Amino acid sequence: MNKIEIFDPAMCCSTGVCGPSVDKDLLRIATLIDTLKNMGIEIKRHNLSSEPQAFIQNATIKELLQAKGTDILPVTLVDGQIAVTGKYPSTAQISEWTGKNLSIVPTHTPSDDNNHDGGCCCGGSSCC
Repeated sequence: MNKIEIFDPAMCCSTGVCGPSVDKDLLRIATLIDTLKNMGIEIKRHNLSSEPQAFIQNATIKELLQAKGTDILPVTLVDGQIAVTGKYPSTAQISEWTGKNLSIVPTHTPSDDNNHDGGCCCGGSSCC
């Protein structure tokens, strides 16, 4: 079983799934992680605003952030190696890494890219 870690940009809540205008890709990732948790598989997810130490303690992430800045986030590591940067992994990728069929989880479509406000996950000044 591969060790999967997702390093999220700073968000106002732990999942990023909150507020009036939810990013569908964040919803997909949260659903995927919850589905895997129910299967007994853990994917660690770190939020820059609530767990900055995780970003500092991981040499790969620390070096990547120093070189590219926070715009490179989210970053997914698989067994400590950079697997995906600047976006969340696809459902198919996570299925491959975990060996689990995750076709039941909604997939991301390019049209979803415009369905969020950017910045805070809550889409404004009133966060979770």
